[in-house]
Amino acid sequence: MRHQTLLSLLFLTILSYGFAQVSSVKRIEFDLKDDFYGESIYEFGEDGLVMVSNSKASGGEVTWKYEKFNNDLERTGEQLLYIEKGYWRDETFRDDKTLYTFFKNKRGEYRIVNYNIQSSKFEEVTGSLEKNTGVSRMAVLGDYAYFTATYKKAPHVFTVNLKTGEQKFSPIKIEGFNSKKLTIENMQLMEESNEVFLIIEAFLNRKESSMYVIRMDDQGGIKDNYNFSQGMEERIISASASNIGDNEYVITGTHSSKGKGASDGMYFSTVKDGMITNINFYSFLELENFLNYLPQKKQEKIEKKKARKESKGKDYSISYLLAPHNIIKVDDGYIFLAEAFYPTYRQEAQTRTTFVNGVATTTTVWVTVFDGYQYTHAFFAKFNEKGEKEWDQSFEMWMAYKPYYVKRFINIAEQKQDAIKLVYASRSRIHSKSFDFSGTILEDESSEEIDTGMDSDKVKRSYSNMSYWYGNYFLAYGSQKIKNKTESDKKKRTVYFINKIQY
Repeated sequence: MRHQTLLSLLFLTILSYGFAQVSSVKRIEFDLKDDFYGESIYEFGEDGLVMVSNSKASGGEVTWKYEKFNNDLERTGEQLLYIEKGYWRDETFRDDKTLYTFFKNKRGEYRIVNYNIQSSKFEEVTGSLEKNTGVSRMAVLGDYAYFTATYKKAPHVFTVNLKTGEQKFSPIKIEGFNSKKLTIENMQLMEESNEVFLIIEAFLNRKESSMYVIRMDDQGGIKDNYNFSQGMEERIISASASNIGDNEYVITGTHSSKGKGASDGMYFSTVKDGMITNINFYSFLELENFLNYLPQKKQEKIEKKKARKESKGKDYSISYLLAPHNIIKVDDGYIFLAEAFYPTYRQEAQTRTTFVNGVATTTTVWVTVFDGYQYTHAFFAKFNEKGEKEWDQSFEMWMAYKPYYVKRFINIAEQKQDAIKLVYASRSRIHSKSFDFSGTILEDESSEEIDTGMDSDKVKRSYSNMSYWYGNYFLAYGSQKIKNKTESDKKKRTVYFINKIQY
């Protein structure tokens, strides 16, 4: 996905007088008991949106339905894509006009299908991967699709020319390291400089690693690389870059104190021509308002634990992961926004059968499996041009939905040099926050439940997502289980809905 902060530039004039009241402009519903499922929404600004769903396999193929709607939520067309049985949708990427989808099967054969919102036409390239090759993190820059890949247990960047179908595997190499000791921690598009950024973790041993930055051009060629963490006592856990000028970047992320594995703080750095000009590290517990989203009693409990540890000469820390947004450059520094989360796990029973002397023995074992990321709160701060924190704020955003990938729930609406305005959806409500650039809270509002369009409807269960669309409009969409005792023909219905929301 493109960085949503770029979209916020369209929003400046409308929000110059603060948030307006939330209103539902239009709502459309789809019965979830039809022959299609797995609905996904892709918004394309004033050009409208596309809803993609797929059928079950029939006759050796799966039908993928691309339904196009204009910005008044009127259905304007439908295109069907037929994919052989055994292919699944592995990765997607969307830019201003095109939705790119990477389909793959178990044999490594792939199809990259491009759907253009304006022409309503498909373009496609096909190919195959080497045996035992895994790909992830799709991004498109110019005529090339980029993927992070693992081949022969070593990291690569896999590129495909979307015009010719020509493919290329570029091995990731860091001098002094075996390729199998390297991991691609992050891949980012830098549209301003037409580059792809790779963040590479190079493992010295189980407890120590170095973080490298690799820059690639728009044709998959490597421009340069440098050791970002050289000489640091702290271990860099994650990194995310933002372009702020001519060959100048802000790199932020999480770190851990020496000898610790989990992240216990964040850092803020500026890099010019591959050289770190400023870097500052902050423990989460050193940040003045990082835990303000918690009830007062829980904050006091953490402070007491910290005091007890320190009285014994020991450190006490807390661990979070951060999903940072693009840095916002202001006259006298930078605005940093991130969403804090942590991984969750569940116990799952698995049945295993073993054979001893031809006799089968079946046992049930309990295993720990990943159960998605729990988002807890948003953290934002202002840093001066030396990377020193001037203030910080946080607010709760406990999400009922736990994604299995790093996601950004908050949409950003920005005002020049005055304030930052944030909006996100949780369950069936829209929440808006407004802060000026001194950290003062200007507005903190929550909407009523997202309307179903019928006064007699009672929403029994709801899952919603929200994204910025265009102008002063947002999209809220998801599934709802609705009960309506006054409707004689259909007292209960399970629907997928799309709501056009206006501020």
